[in-house]
Amino acid sequence: MLESSVEFLAMATRSLSEPGRQNFLALLLGGAGALLASFWAAGRLLRPGFAWRAEAAPTEAERAGVTAASREAIEAALRAEGLVAPELDGRLAQAVDALARLRTRLAETSPPALEAVDRGDFAEARAILREGAGLSRGEADRAQVEFDAKRFAAAGVIDEIKLDFRGAAENFDAAATLVAKIGEEAAAEREWRLRMEQARALVADATVKGARDSIAPAIAVCDKALSLAPRARAPHAWAQTQLQRGDALLAAEEPHLVEDAVHSYRAALEEWTQRSAPFEWARAQHNLGEALKTLAEQDDGGVERLRPAADAYRAALRAWTRETAPDLWALAQGNLGDVLAMIGARTGDVTKLREAVAAYQAALGELRRDIAPREWAQLQDSLGVALEALAEQECREGEYGGPLTLAVEAFQSALEERSAENEPAQYAATSVSLGDSLLALGEHESKANPDYGGGLLGRAADSYRNALKAREALAPDDVARIEINLAYALGLIWTRRRDEALLDEALAHVEDAAALLREGGDPQHLRAAEAARANLIEARLTQAA
Repeated sequence: MLESSVEFLAMATRSLSEPGRQNFLALLLGGAGALLASFWAAGRLLRPGFAWRAEAAPTEAERAGVTAASREAIEAALRAEGLVAPELDGRLAQAVDALARLRTRLAETSPPALEAVDRGDFAEARAILREGAGLSRGEADRAQVEFDAKRFAAAGVIDEIKLDFRGAAENFDAAATLVAKIGEEAAAEREWRLRMEQARALVADATVKGARDSIAPAIAVCDKALSLAPRARAPHAWAQTQLQRGDALLAAEEPHLVEDAVHSYRAALEEWTQRSAPFEWARAQHNLGEALKTLAEQDDGGVERLRPAADAYRAALRAWTRETAPDLWALAQGNLGDVLAMIGARTGDVTKLREAVAAYQAALGELRRDIAPREWAQLQDSLGVALEALAEQECREGEYGGPLTLAVEAFQSALEERSAENEPAQYAATSVSLGDSLLALGEHESKANPDYGGGLLGRAADSYRNALKAREALAPDDVARIEINLAYALGLIWTRRRDEALLDEALAHVEDAAALLREGGDPQHLRAAEAARANLIEARLTQAA
């Protein structure tokens, strides 16, 4: 299905002799039918690898020690993973900070590995660290075990810097396994920290790299970490583990596991308060909202999950303020907008739709396009879809044109950051949404100003044509729906211009849509396409006569 695009709730035919109009196909546009994916996909889990750790910032001396060769090696590794600016710049800065801290540790544990890092040879540094540590030392003394564990952990950080999260998890697992041999309470705390690093790496492997097979191990590691940090003895660590466990469960996106994620987040919130742990509390609230929203998207259209999701996002916004955490504030505002938009669409609540629009606009007021262009485009797209839904609900109040005009502007803004070459599916979805808004606005404006309305219909047709540039990235059903909408727009223009070429183009698109739908599409859509074809042929014969 097209992400964030308007779904077609139904299709029907109208007779060419219908009083006041000669339309051959009417699409009942469901502007509120499919509301937006999460505005910031990477924001669902706030710890993709090392990027979101609450570690102390490296000192200026540590940063100064990072060599040009190692910086260049990091950048090359990130580019090899497909990162481009500005995401590349952000990741590079985070990686350099992680490397600056790592250099201090390597100076103590492995000077040869440090030399390799400074040359930019991370593969050699990793090999040196792993070669110097062993898992089969038997009854090795405690100091040696701890030393070896540090070397494995350092190798894990190197893997994370290169976004090799699977390798990082393996190294953190090796370090934790060694520490477990000590068998003391203090060692249990260190093993817990390493297990948490392992779990974070596995979750990052699933969410950043798309490795779904890392989710089950991540959950198992979190369960192990819970046994190392009993609530009675280590309440804060227990809550942190519940939070991480929730992230692992949420990454699975399977209803029963997401339900379990809700329980984990709520368990963490039983221990944390806004005053005692404001950042962790806000993060747990935010991800609780994400879990509830995920469940709401999977249910039959109710709002029982959505209302507490909105409450969770609002709670997060009490700690993540615009002044203290502007990026996280914008993230939470955007996700709050998602939930409010879904509530408004499912219930017809105009107030909720207006609140959603306000939330998106607030997020856009903080999120910088030059820093996060993809997220900015997704916000614009989500704003446009919410405005479409608002227009549909407000049409009886005489405000129909205003929200649609703003929706058109939002979709056009989103398309400034999307192309058929770089993001074909997203480009097509936004082009369809723009076409839908222009089509509805054109029909509305044509009543008072036929020329202006006709121009809007022409732009709608162009938007659908643009969406078809990305047809190779779309499912056949979606291509058919776009072609039917394009044919409808062309039919409306024909009723004003009586240009036979418009009918020919419309007929070609409807025939192509019917052919696609015959191969397994929705029977109702196929019937509508075939009826439209018959109407088009009748219109051509009538015009020729």
